[in-house]
Amino acid sequence: MPDITQNDRIEAVFDQIIQFSKLDFETKGIVSGKGDELDSIIAGLNFLGEELNAKNEERINDKKRMSEHLEVLLKYTSMNFSEKALISEKGDDLDAFAAGINALVEELEYRLRQIRESEEHFRLLVENVKEYAICMIDKKGVVVSWNKGAEHIKGYTEKEIIGKHISIFYTPEEIKRKEPQYNLKKAKELGRYKCEAWRVGKNGIKFWADVTFTAIYDDEGKIHGFSKITRDITDRKMAELKLQEKGEELIRSNAELEQFAYVASHDLQEPLRMITSYVQLLEKRYKDKLDEDANEFINYAVDGSNRMRILINSLLEYSRVNRIKPFEHINTSELLKDVLQNLRDQINQNAAVIQVNELPNIYGDPVLINQLFQNLISNAIKFKSTQAPEIIISCEKGNNEYFFKVKDNGIGIKKEYANKIFVIFQRLHSKDKYPGTGIGLAICKKIVERHSGMIWVESEINEGSTFCFTIKEK
Repeated sequence: MPDITQNDRIEAVFDQIIQFSKLDFETKGIVSGKGDELDSIIAGLNFLGEELNAKNEERINDKKRMSEHLEVLLKYTSMNFSEKALISEKGDDLDAFAAGINALVEELEYRLRQIRESEEHFRLLVENVKEYAICMIDKKGVVVSWNKGAEHIKGYTEKEIIGKHISIFYTPEEIKRKEPQYNLKKAKELGRYKCEAWRVGKNGIKFWADVTFTAIYDDEGKIHGFSKITRDITDRKMAELKLQEKGEELIRSNAELEQFAYVASHDLQEPLRMITSYVQLLEKRYKDKLDEDANEFINYAVDGSNRMRILINSLLEYSRVNRIKPFEHINTSELLKDVLQNLRDQINQNAAVIQVNELPNIYGDPVLINQLFQNLISNAIKFKSTQAPEIIISCEKGNNEYFFKVKDNGIGIKKEYANKIFVIFQRLHSKDKYPGTGIGLAICKKIVERHSGMIWVESEINEGSTFCFTIKEK
């Protein structure tokens, strides 16, 4: 083996430096003044060290960047990288990063499939709903989608309506006053706009529509279009109109009744007073001077005229219940004191015991509420049993209303007559046994309804009655 000289060793080292460094040693290698090979080797090693440091720093930066990317992956995917990310034998950061990317792609694909399936289900649902006309319109009001419900309600097929302006559904009067543009403008301003009006379907068929416009915006917040949901509520509207007509008819009927009451109180009572006066005069002058038949006829005439007077006054009271008078706060306990004072003679004559429990302050017509309690207490005394009347008046607070009870120990009422007693002129007993016109409880019912309440009776024969009624809270 030939001897290896010093020059050979220097040349071998120099070749290694050139192999592992990208430096141009022809220009940078000779750095000493002498310019011998040893200086070149030292200079090359220095440059190589600098380059290795730079490569190491670059690797550290790459590792840092990969760590940051891994953190992003961990944030936006539910994969467990501690178990699934390291898939190579080395398990270095680059492999973890690649595995994370693969996992994220798989998860994104899975979620996109879910979104597409959801969109398909939603599309099928919207397209097959028949109770609602659902369509999408662009920002100018042109129809761009059309479901089965829209075809069912408005009569147009998808082919006939796509590309048409929504003004096709409006009446000529609404188009003239630019109602379609106004609806879109309100939806754009409010985000959602709801209205009801007559709309026009195919062949000019009109229906009453409940319409909701909802503005749709893009990612930048600019208006993209609108969704429009229409429901045909013609049947409900017709029912409301009929109810309104009935209400107006009832108002007219009440007005006529009030007019009748006015005539009864003025025009009828005057001749009735004259008849009564002359019949009483006949009774006074000729009673017992004529035969028994004449006396009986006179008694009938006097009794009939008195009952007619009472009946007319009762009708007048009944008609006055609906008079428009502002409600006010009522101290019910104080009001009951006045009622009992008015009924003092009837209470004393029948040895009645009245117990009034704690009562609330209510909001209503004090004159009518006074009459309500007076009629109920008077009836409880009138329809007494063999025992002295005992009456308990109480009240409980309910859901936005007061629940009053007037309980007695009287003769009671059969269940089948529980509703009949509140009908005007309906009597359960003869006037000879229990006098009256049969209007008292009908007036009570009307007073309670005037206060937006309900009245009913709970009773058994010979076990007394409890009249219950509600008065709405203010």
